[in-house]
Amino acid sequence: PFASAHAVRETLQVIHKTFPIRKCAQRIFRKRTRPCINFQLKRCLAPCCYEIDKQEYDQIVKKVLFFLRGQDRELIAQLTKEMEAESETLNFERAALIRDQIQAIQKTLEKQKVVSTRLIDQDIVSYFTKDFVMEVFILFIRQGRMVGSQSFTFRQLKLEDEEVISSFLAQFYQNGKFIPDEIIVPFKIDNQAVIEEWLSEKKGKKVKIIAPQKGERKNLLCMATENARFMWENRCSREEQILRTLEDMKQRFHLRRNPKSIECFDVSNLFGDQAVGSLVRFENGEPVKQKYRRYKIKTISQANDYGMMYEIIKRRLSQGIEDRDLPDLFMIDGGKGQLHVAREVMKELGVEEIDVIALAKSHPEGGKRSPEKIFLVNHKDPLILAKNHSILQLLQRIRDESHRFAIAYHRKLRQKKQTQSILDNIPGIGPIKKKNLLNQFGSLERIKAASEAELSSVPSVSKTDAKEIFNFFHKD
Repeated sequence: PFASAHAVRETLQVIHKTFPIRKCAQRIFRKRTRPCINFQLKRCLAPCCYEIDKQEYDQIVKKVLFFLRGQDRELIAQLTKEMEAESETLNFERAALIRDQIQAIQKTLEKQKVVSTRLIDQDIVSYFTKDFVMEVFILFIRQGRMVGSQSFTFRQLKLEDEEVISSFLAQFYQNGKFIPDEIIVPFKIDNQAVIEEWLSEKKGKKVKIIAPQKGERKNLLCMATENARFMWENRCSREEQILRTLEDMKQRFHLRRNPKSIECFDVSNLFGDQAVGSLVRFENGEPVKQKYRRYKIKTISQANDYGMMYEIIKRRLSQGIEDRDLPDLFMIDGGKGQLHVAREVMKELGVEEIDVIALAKSHPEGGKRSPEKIFLVNHKDPLILAKNHSILQLLQRIRDESHRFAIAYHRKLRQKKQTQSILDNIPGIGPIKKKNLLNQFGSLERIKAASEAELSSVPSVSKTDAKEIFNFFHKD
């Protein structure tokens, strides 16, 4: 399992540098007419342009799977044999490429600390609990090497520790998680035999749940427990800091309530095209992604940030009033103008109990960048805080998340518009038929030039469809 997005990106980077498999998306792969730079760097065999031996490519894919499963020793042994065989046949260039692969894998292994003499896969599960908050911590050990970790927080617990850990294991391995050979736990858990049998069935081989009393496994368990305690203390410290920041914000901004829930609006468009709005919600300084919202702008067709902001705030407030779900504080990505728009909408809908502020980005000013400005209701001049002030850093984090969310939606709509084609205007041709046509012919021009017989040979395209397509392109 990958403990973070960084770990995923790092792994992909190693794979891309080490194994010559294609990296491009399917839509690019289908349209490519000549190899990209990865072929020149010997990082891809360019199956997009050249006939590649299927067995050879399958072997490369199998090596990637070995690598992802953590079977590094088997992979290095296999590559070493291949390198020696290539050297014996005097194919030194190929042998050098394999040598580079081996070195890249060994370099990756050097970063992983050896913590066990047992060359098996283990998950070490432990916890720390205090004040009805439990931090569960897992160490992932693959073939004796520690490859990562992950922690989980559970609050307001009223169950016994044994019940929580037993329930946690069942849920953690339920959703397709990698199942190791051994799961090390602090104590014998309820229904252990049943859970072992279930895990063994999912894995296809024997899985043991062990509560060690001494030795190497016990030492690993103590390490996981200590990490759980550290994570618990670190999380509590962060939460206390957030609460202090929110209280400070209430005082400095003269807010009605402590802003435990904050929603931020942002608009993204390109000269008014595919304009979208976004709303993100943070509670006690943390994102609540199930309450994020996206808005496709309906009433404005030209570039008009104020009009777009008016629309999305009105839609959010109207829904919030109906659902009785409004935050303590609205935050607008913008300046005094956007703040005025928000206040006008709130007055129009009779919403007076919610505070609202605006955060204006810095911009180049006299060879430097201006400070970020916080605009408050009934304050003529903006408030400027130091760059390292905890209030500003929290607001920037919320604003940047709103910006990211809006841009992601805007990009998705743009891509959808770009993938639309003239085929969408032909009656009876839906997404699957369009995809099959483009897969078989490769381009719109070739589809236009195809005969009815050629068109009807495409999977899912009937003779009636073929006639419709042919007539559409040959109306004259």
